[in-house]
Amino acid sequence: MKGTVLGLIKDMKYYFCQESVNMRKGIEGLCGVIRGSLLRDPFSMEVFVFLSRDRKLLKILRWNDGTFVLYTVKLYNRKRVNPSYHTESESYKMNWNDFWNLISNRKNCLNGLEKGE
Repeated sequence: MKGTVLGLIKDMKYYFCQESVNMRKGIEGLCGVIRGSLLRDPFSMEVFVFLSRDRKLLKILRWNDGTFVLYTVKLYNRKRVNPSYHTESESYKMNWNDFWNLISNRKNCLNGLEKGE
């Protein structure tokens, strides 16, 4: 498995937004979700992962050297997404393996079930 993808490395902290997000949102809208739903700081060095309701579109937002970087990834296989909830940080964290498998378009990539299954 690679140690970097899209300029992201496994040592970064990855946070997943458990609720589906309107993919028309841009950087400002996603920052609002990060503050309001995830209770995190979008200006941190953390990586935030958002999925559309139909699980076909993925957005990744991070702060890097004074600028926001927003990635949009089209998924051709619906992904199972159910990262574990960490009570200490009151958030859903993803590990590098789950993140890598999600964006690399592999089937059956995560250890949870998609909503409705």
